[in-house]
Amino acid sequence: MDRPPVRVSFILVIVILFMVLALWFTGSGKKSSTMINAERMKTLQAKILEHFEAEGGAPASLSDLKLSKEESEILKDAWENPFSYEVKDGKVTIGTLGSDAKPGGQFFREDKSRSFPLTPAEAP
Repeated sequence: MDRPPVRVSFILVIVILFMVLALWFTGSGKKSSTMINAERMKTLQAKILEHFEAEGGAPASLSDLKLSKEESEILKDAWENPFSYEVKDGKVTIGTLGSDAKPGGQFFREDKSRSFPLTPAEAP
């Protein structure tokens, strides 16, 4: 029995590797960590602005938000680490340190943040 040429075997290995990586990065149909974090930070923004309007100021910490037990999952990022929270000069910043929970990083380890002004919502 003849062995396939080395070049064909190499290409086959590369194709399989790309398929495995694609499934790993996409989570096999699950929401990506980037999408989960973006959704949670957007929800946190809404909750912080609700608190601002109801209480007349920003919460001292994210744990001061009035959340149900089910809603409390938004206090942590996709890797179960608490979001960072800072209010400075009328601007709120919520952030995650990525999957490694360390400053810096690239790809899924990259730090992400969402900033917004602390102003009441405009009337429709």
